[in-house]
Amino acid sequence: MNFDLNEILTGSWNRMIKSENLVPLMVGALIVMIGGGLTFGILLGPLMVGYLRMCRRALDDEPLEIGQISDGFSDFARSFVLALVIGVAALVTACTVIGMIAVMFFTMFAFQIIAFDEDIGAVDAIKRSFELVKANIGPCALVFLIGVAINSILSGTFILGIPAFAFMMLMNTTLFLRLDAAPSAVAAQPA
Repeated sequence: MNFDLNEILTGSWNRMIKSENLVPLMVGALIVMIGGGLTFGILLGPLMVGYLRMCRRALDDEPLEIGQISDGFSDFARSFVLALVIGVAALVTACTVIGMIAVMFFTMFAFQIIAFDEDIGAVDAIKRSFELVKANIGPCALVFLIGVAINSILSGTFILGIPAFAFMMLMNTTLFLRLDAAPSAVAAQPA
């Protein structure tokens, strides 16, 4: 894979601020953040899957609608189990900051895998994410660290956390599509 960080960053940014994408992506991010929190994580998985499908539509220059966030509910069981397994793993490893970061890093594509592959379960999505990250450690580490840095800085206020979340999800999805070679306009041409 020809990794171009500038292309991933500018392509994700340009898709996010595109006038027809901006409101659906911001409202969708808000729904994921509030919906996932208010339900104690029960709806986090399906909302993430729906949001990532919205991100892919944005990256493929397809029209977005706020209601598309509910698309993830068609994969409720798989996405719920995935969120539960990652959450438990992060909680168990939380005694060491490195352990929790490693869980988040190696599962960075697990929700994209559930969102874009209809035939894979939660545990297999985690395994596939681990293998994809391990095989592309440099690009994944760079995008992960940029996402963490942006979110750490901007999430100090809830309002700035919304675009930070949207941008991070677009970056991760762009990188995933390029690494996974999923059929997509993003994988086929520069942003």
